[in-house]
Amino acid sequence: MPLPKPEAVTETVEGVVALLEDGLALILGEIPAEYASAQRAAEGTLSLRYGVPFNAPGVEPIIPQMFVSERGVALVGREAWQFMQEHFQLYPRSELIGLDPAGNTEQTFLRALDFGAPVKVYFYLTPEASQAAGTLQKVILGLNAPPIPELLGRYLPVITPQSSD
Repeated sequence: MPLPKPEAVTETVEGVVALLEDGLALILGEIPAEYASAQRAAEGTLSLRYGVPFNAPGVEPIIPQMFVSERGVALVGREAWQFMQEHFQLYPRSELIGLDPAGNTEQTFLRALDFGAPVKVYFYLTPEASQAAGTLQKVILGLNAPPIPELLGRYLPVITPQSSD
């Protein structure tokens, strides 16, 4: 049976990526006044992907695209992500194929990954892009912000600035 085409978990948002003192923030909805003068790294429709850190320091996280069990069962996309997150300790010899943030293909065993470390959230300027444009540190919700994608809300702090009205 042939393996499926690799597919990373991708969530799409309309927003602005602002360069703040403590890193890049994704602003959803109307830009709050206190962030209006922040330098913009990107804006518009952005794709978000998620990286799992390695156990080794200094190695870029892997953005999973395909999980392959010891018995050859392959999962891709959200199904692979969810299975990995819930069962990584049961399948340490299973392989993970994905990309690093620079877009290079990576392949590793699950045992090489640190599922206890924070997941990295990368943004991409197009859905087809393989190279991340940057790493997000937090999400800021302005007025009329759309619902937050599931994984984004799980892996980054979400800030709702207080209105001065």
